[in-house]
Amino acid sequence: MLSTAVTMFGDLAMLAQSNNNAGAAVGAGFAGLFMCVFALIGLLIFAIWLWMLIDCCTRDFEGNEKIVWILVIVFTGIIGALVYMFVGKSRGTKS
Repeated sequence: MLSTAVTMFGDLAMLAQSNNNAGAAVGAGFAGLFMCVFALIGLLIFAIWLWMLIDCCTRDFEGNEKIVWILVIVFTGIIGALVYMFVGKSRGTKS
């Protein structure tokens, strides 16, 4: 299986180095595919971050805990949102 993948990528590299435009078209196709995949991953990360931020804003916490969680989520991005998801959500009550 691995040797097949290595052979396939080797063949693609040889196509890209050839003088015809077929290799460039294959490379552009892979680039477009990777851009779509990474755009979807980025949208998913943003959606999770926004969901946790909204969830934090709508929960009741004791003292200044709400503002601390909001600052953690805003300034640390997806890492802070994930920490809030697993730690902070259970500490607040849904209002």
